[in-house]
Amino acid sequence: MDEGTKMKPPPEFSIESMASIRGFSLIEVMISVILVTITFTGIFATYTTSMVIQNEIDERAKALFMAQKRLEEVATRDYEELEVGYDFDIYEDEMKSELWLITAVETAPDEEIENEWTRFPNAEPGAAYKIITVQALWGNYDQEGGMESLNLSWIRVKRENTVEFYERASSQMPQN
Repeated sequence: MDEGTKMKPPPEFSIESMASIRGFSLIEVMISVILVTITFTGIFATYTTSMVIQNEIDERAKALFMAQKRLEEVATRDYEELEVGYDFDIYEDEMKSELWLITAVETAPDEEIENEWTRFPNAEPGAAYKIITVQALWGNYDQEGGMESLNLSWIRVKRENTVEFYERASSQMPQN
């Protein structure tokens, strides 16, 4: 190259091309910030809502577990040991709110229970039935929604020639 010739920059770096490239204006930056903020607000709201729902599901699962445990404790007693009446317990450490378990044992004549009893469809006249019901209540009773509840029931029948549950279970265990 001789000294009389000047080097020209490539066309993509020329003044004309640089004038056509423009940056972001303040309005464009503000619009993009607003769009990003709206997007993250929606994601955060969805996350928060899902956490609240998950906590409610966890509370309901704990209450159901405790009610099932109580029902099985009472229902597996000998028929003669089941006393008619009510029992009431409050658990404060199991859940975020208090859990109230109300256990009721009632008697019922054949006529009232025959349609519900499916294991022995033709009940003997004069058979004695006991209905065991466990009601679980939890939540804040002073709030607008009130307490949540669930009910579990079990029907026990006193029958001749019937082996109790724990005897059947132990006879099925492998003998050493």
